[in-house]
Amino acid sequence: IVVGGDGTLSEAANGLAGTNTALGLLPMGTGNVWAAQLGMVASPTLLNKPELMVAAESLAASRPQRVDMGHAHTIRGDRYFLLWAGVGLDAIIQDVIDKEARPVKRRFGQMAYVWAAARPIVQYQGTRARVQLDTVRTRGRIVFLVISNVQMYAGFHLVPDAQIDDGWLDIAIFEGRSWLDTLRHIGQLAIRRHLDDPSVRIYRAREVVVEADPSLLVHYDGDTLGATPLIARVAPQALTVLVPPSAPADLFAFPS
Repeated sequence: IVVGGDGTLSEAANGLAGTNTALGLLPMGTGNVWAAQLGMVASPTLLNKPELMVAAESLAASRPQRVDMGHAHTIRGDRYFLLWAGVGLDAIIQDVIDKEARPVKRRFGQMAYVWAAARPIVQYQGTRARVQLDTVRTRGRIVFLVISNVQMYAGFHLVPDAQIDDGWLDIAIFEGRSWLDTLRHIGQLAIRRHLDDPSVRIYRAREVVVEADPSLLVHYDGDTLGATPLIARVAPQALTVLVPPSAPADLFAFPS
C-alpha cells in the first residue's frame, strides 16, 4: 500500500512490474489522478479528511486486477509508467516544478502548477516532431503529446474510451504554433471538446516512437526523466493493482 500521490505510486509500480504483488494507493499527493480515475476521490484537486476515509474504506474492499503498463526508453534509460508519458509543454512545466517550485507545491498544492505553467505557456511555440505509431507515421508542430494508459490526464478526461487492460496505449497529439493554440487546447480539455478540434489527433498503438528537433523533455507519471527520442511500448498485464468498487466499469476490457 502506497501512501502518497501519482509519482510515489509510479515508483512503487516500477518495483512491482512483472510480479504478482498487488499495489494499492491511499491518496495523499498533490494530484491524485490515479485515485480520481478509480473513483476513490471526487477530484484530483480536492482531497479532504472525509474523502480520505472513503478512500481507505474502498481500498479495504478492493479486488486485485491485472493491468497494462507502458515501458519507455530514452538515452537516460528504461522506465515503466502506469498512467502516462508526456512530451513537450507539459514536461517543461513539470521540469519547472521540479527545479523551482517544490516549496510552492508543498504549500499551495495544485496552484504550483498554475504558477509554473505561466512562463512556459507564453514562451512555447511548438516543436517540429515525427511520431511513428506502429505502422502509421505522422509529423507536425506539436504543443504536447501524451501517451496514456488511462482515461484521465491531470484533471481532464483526455481519452474517454481508454482501457487500462486492453493491451493498447492511447496517444493524444496536440498541435500548435503559439500560446493561443496552447490556451485553446487547455480550454477545450476543460469543457471536454478537444476531440472535436482537427488539431488534436487521437491514436491507439502498441509502440510509439517520438523524435523532435530540437529534443523535447519527457515526463513519466509526473516526473521529468529524459528527453526525446522516446520509444514507448505497451507492457500487457504487467502489474496487479487493487481496484475499489468505485472504479468505472468502462475502464476495463476484462474486469475480474
